[in-house]
Amino acid sequence: MTSTRLSRWMRALSVLAIMLLTTSSGLGAGLNLQISPPMAELFLEPGGERSLDVAIENASESEAASIRTRLLPVVQERKGNYRVASEQEIPPGTALSWFQFSSEQFTLPPRSAESVNVKVKLPRNASGSQAAALVFEVLPGTGQGRSEGAVGGSTTFVHQLTSIVKVTANSRANRKAASISGLAVVNGASDQRFRSYGEEALAVICSIANEGNVFVSSQGRLLIRNAAGRRIKDLPLSDGRGVILPGSTVDLVTIIPKGLPEGDYTAEVSVRYGGLRPLQARMPFHVAGRKAAVGEPQVASTVRLLVAPEEVGTQLPQGAFRGFTFSLANLDKSPVQVCGAIKGLESDENGGLIPVDEPSGRWSAASWISLEQHVIRLGPGEKKNLRLTASVPKEATDGTRYAMLVLEATLEQQGESGTVTTISTPIVITTGKNLTRKAELTDTRIAVIEESGLLLVGATLKNQGNTHLAPSGKVVLRRRGVTPALSGGIEYLGEAKFEDVATIPLQETSGWLLPDHARPVAAVYDKPLELGEYQGEIIVDIGDKLPLRATVTFMVAPQGTDMRKSPGSAN
Repeated sequence: MTSTRLSRWMRALSVLAIMLLTTSSGLGAGLNLQISPPMAELFLEPGGERSLDVAIENASESEAASIRTRLLPVVQERKGNYRVASEQEIPPGTALSWFQFSSEQFTLPPRSAESVNVKVKLPRNASGSQAAALVFEVLPGTGQGRSEGAVGGSTTFVHQLTSIVKVTANSRANRKAASISGLAVVNGASDQRFRSYGEEALAVICSIANEGNVFVSSQGRLLIRNAAGRRIKDLPLSDGRGVILPGSTVDLVTIIPKGLPEGDYTAEVSVRYGGLRPLQARMPFHVAGRKAAVGEPQVASTVRLLVAPEEVGTQLPQGAFRGFTFSLANLDKSPVQVCGAIKGLESDENGGLIPVDEPSGRWSAASWISLEQHVIRLGPGEKKNLRLTASVPKEATDGTRYAMLVLEATLEQQGESGTVTTISTPIVITTGKNLTRKAELTDTRIAVIEESGLLLVGATLKNQGNTHLAPSGKVVLRRRGVTPALSGGIEYLGEAKFEDVATIPLQETSGWLLPDHARPVAAVYDKPLELGEYQGEIIVDIGDKLPLRATVTFMVAPQGTDMRKSPGSAN
């Protein structure tokens, strides 16, 4: 694990730590309420159940609080924030029946706390994800505020604190699907949402619609290219809370405060949401004026093109030849032009698959594949087939090769000036029967997020075999037991034993790790540790008979955690 990757993990985990800390609300001069946890996420098998306790504390010295609790659905706004739904906004298909809860009303004396239990019980046919909010409402008489109206009246504001519970059923009927519903470039002069950044500021807005029935976690990048095609900006797309609720659309926004010089540009966005295909689109735009501000907001709709299958995997012997057919369906009401190309394929450090223009390395199948058609026109609602052929060289060695079919769709009426929607399909060709799954864990280490005390146990996983891996695993955290006290001057010479403290699943283990690629694996422990000596054993399953193991030993001392590894701690 490089220091750059470790610092990236620590920055991300610092944000997570803030979300895990207690949410509080100071109401009035003396009332101070806190709830924990502010958010919880559960994964259950259909028919399973689990209970969750949410605590509310009145940290006030002298003021009591009258509290009423309710369980309500949650909606998500375009900015990504969650909000308790009103009765008129309850989304269709909301399954509050998953949650068993009785409304309660109680009084919290000063410096006291109360725990409220929510039981989650899934039907046997449950699928998808649902979110609900446990609402703590401060009743009139405590912590309420009044605002004088413009015509002499007044409005009473009722204070609420919420704990959001997200539940996903582990079902085969879960469907993860998302699309880019729009792409826009606006400036501070024309859009008041970004006026505080200055008139010359540019904002690129990518709208992501969750069209499946489970939560999706979005991670996006924005590339800006000039008229010559040279990359001048490579920026993350802000993703709000990151997780998009089913049926919701969230705007991912990147702001360029100083804008860009006058000229022609192209904005390229790529968003990963957990599927093998990233969401991709690009949009040309023009910057005019000395203040580098576009004259009008430039908004474009993306193309709704359905491509099946989502993945191609086949086994072919050396010297074999085979054809494949893809089905293309235009879901728009306008004609669409689709351009196809075969590119290389690589995996990033999060397991996502990305196309590359210049494939290299011994595991690329791009040179084995050819398209029968490079351009296809689809009328409104029309379906057509696209065919490609794969030819395996006779001298190919055993192993798996990879390529990507990249389709770029544009509305015919917009021509080259329109938004380009990109759909990528991985193609996997396995040759021979001698597949080797082999990997190693290196650079095992720990880190502590100072702001939150979260403990990170991680390593780097490198694929040394000839086929891709889908790793999964855990970290077993152990603490050295106390040495037995013996009397009569007898010294204990037995081996010190480590006792299990916790088993933590590895984070970000979804996706593929291609041959000759490496990626970090890590687990996060969010509870305080007692003083003493600890071991963190990383166990990674790569589909072989025996999992990979690596161990790091560290001390928790009064002055802090000693992150130095003991000799021979990494295997």
